[in-house]
Amino acid sequence: LLLSEGMINRYEMSDTAPRALALLGDAWAGFLSRQFDIRRAYRKYPIRYFHHGRLFANVIDLLLETPKGLIVIQNSGFAGGDPPKMKQRALQNLGSWCYLSGCAVKEIFGREEVRTFVHFVMSGTLVEVEVKLLDG
Repeated sequence: LLLSEGMINRYEMSDTAPRALALLGDAWAGFLSRQFDIRRAYRKYPIRYFHHGRLFANVIDLLLETPKGLIVIQNSGFAGGDPPKMKQRALQNLGSWCYLSGCAVKEIFGREEVRTFVHFVMSGTLVEVEVKLLDG
């Protein structure tokens, strides 16, 4: 509840009950555990990855280890809308980020299976972003 109270004060949301924010956090954690068999979770995981001689450095909002591979989740403040619009927004704005983050964690963890998602926080929607390289 201390984290919730801090957010409420920081963002001047005095009409919001701390318990309401804590419940939202619990609901998000429950949703993730129903979707994925989480063995380990890393929040704000920093990465540095060289791709074709260029350094990609960033922080992954949430990285999950599962028996089937790694799950990379990046939060977005975009309000959302209909699912096709959110998918398009995720690809346009975060497609390259998802690709490079996926490459980085494959190398760091030595795992081949990586799935990347954008979490549209305002609408509570999780959209998978699959980036495939074209040959030629």
